[in-house]
Amino acid sequence: MEAEWLILINAILACTMVATSLMVFLSRQQLHETNKRSNIQIEQLRIEIRGLYDAAHGLGEKLHRYEKRVRSMEEWRINLDAEDTRSGTYFRASSMAQRGADAKQLVKNLGINPAEANLIAALNRTVQTPSYGRLN
Repeated sequence: MEAEWLILINAILACTMVATSLMVFLSRQQLHETNKRSNIQIEQLRIEIRGLYDAAHGLGEKLHRYEKRVRSMEEWRINLDAEDTRSGTYFRASSMAQRGADAKQLVKNLGINPAEANLIAALNRTVQTPSYGRLN
């Protein structure tokens, strides 16, 4: 009877060991599959991150080009404004000279340099007293 109990206990222990081994094997299989899926997901994330990085880098370069273009346009506008200011000043100087202002008044009132003021005054004197049609 004691031998029967020993056989029974050995059988139970053997079944328990087989069941435990099977559970360990299945757990390892699940872990391996989970690890495999995780590695695939990690690789997909790496690809997405690389794409985002490349896109951000491309946007940075585009932004840099746009900033450069804006600076160029601002410089162009400043130069254009300066030309408009000079043209406006010369127009006012010409108008004043046509109304009789001399070079000193142009320099004083408009801040243009004396050579420009003399030229504008001289040109407007010529316009007011044309030389054609006269007999000397």
